[in-house]
Amino acid sequence: MPRLQSATFQSHRFNPAGPGVLVENLVEFTGPGLKAAINGDRGAGVMLGAMTAAPSVSVSRDVTNRSDNIVGLNAAGVGSQVLQRTDVVLSAELIELTPEQLMRVHPGLQKSDWLNSAHARLTRGTGNAAFSVWSLIPGTAPNAVTVVVSAPSGASTTVAVSGTAGSEVITINPKTGETAQGVVDAINGHDKAKKLVQAGLPATSDGTGAVAAATSTPLAGGTAGTRIGYKLDPTGFFKTSDYKRNIVLALEGDSQDVLHFWRIDNAFQTDDIDFSPDDAGGVSGVSVSFTGHVTDANYDPVLGVYLPPYAIYVADLAALV
Repeated sequence: MPRLQSATFQSHRFNPAGPGVLVENLVEFTGPGLKAAINGDRGAGVMLGAMTAAPSVSVSRDVTNRSDNIVGLNAAGVGSQVLQRTDVVLSAELIELTPEQLMRVHPGLQKSDWLNSAHARLTRGTGNAAFSVWSLIPGTAPNAVTVVVSAPSGASTTVAVSGTAGSEVITINPKTGETAQGVVDAINGHDKAKKLVQAGLPATSDGTGAVAAATSTPLAGGTAGTRIGYKLDPTGFFKTSDYKRNIVLALEGDSQDVLHFWRIDNAFQTDDIDFSPDDAGGVSGVSVSFTGHVTDANYDPVLGVYLPPYAIYVADLAALV
C-alpha cells in the first residue's frame, strides 16, 4: 500500500466524461444554450449527430527558442520560447449523412433539387432482335427524338443524326444480316448519337437476332418529375460560408451536465473525404478534421497579434462528494 498517495477521490472530478457532443455555431456558451441546440433549436446551434468514436482536439504549436543560436549558453533561458504559430484541429467520425452534413463534411459543394424525372426510351424489334434506346437527357423534351431503322443492306452499318436540337432523327442503316448487338454498338459508337442516347439490349434479348426495318418512331415516357431530394455537385472552389463560425465539443462531468467546452473558431473541414459502407451492414463514419482559422475578430489590438482560434471553457464543479 503506497504511503505517498498521488490521488484522492476528487482528483478525477475535473476530467470530463466522453464521448461528448459536437455542435456547430453555438451561440450561448452555457448549459441551457447547449441544451437548446441538443433539443433541436437550430437558432441556438446545430448538432452534428452521432459519431463512431469519441472526438479529439489537437493543438499544435510552432515554437522558436531564441537562445538556440547564442554561443556559450548551456541551457534555454526563461522567456526564450517564442510562439510562432498555433494550429488547432478537432477530429471526429460522423454518421449522419444528411445533405447539410455532407456539405459540412465536403466543403465546396452546391445543392440543387434531385428530381424523379423519367428518361424517354424506345424498344425496337422483338425477341433476340430487340434493342432499346434511352435518352441521356431527362424530362419531356427527348420525347420528340425519333429513331428510324432502314432496310438492312450493304456491307457495313452506319448511323446518321439529322434534324434540329430537341427534335433529332437518329437513322440506323444496318448492313445485311446485322444483329441487334451490332446496332447497339453502332449507335453507342457514333459521335452525335452517343451524346443523345444510350443503346442497349432489353432483358429479353441476347442481341443475336437480325434486325428488320422499322418506321420513324419517337421516344416516349420522358417526364419532368418532382423533387425527391437534393443533388450535391462540387464547385471546384471554397466559399467563405464553408467556414463555420465555431465547432464546439461539449463534455459532461461526474455530477453535472456540462464540465468542458472546447471551442474551435472559424472551423473548416480539411480532411480527405473517404466513405466506405460497412460490409456487415453496420453504420459507417466519415472522418473529419475541423481546423480553426482566424479573422479580424481574433485580432487583439493591445497585443498586436491574432489570437489562436480556440478557447477552453471549464465549469465550476457542481458538487463535491
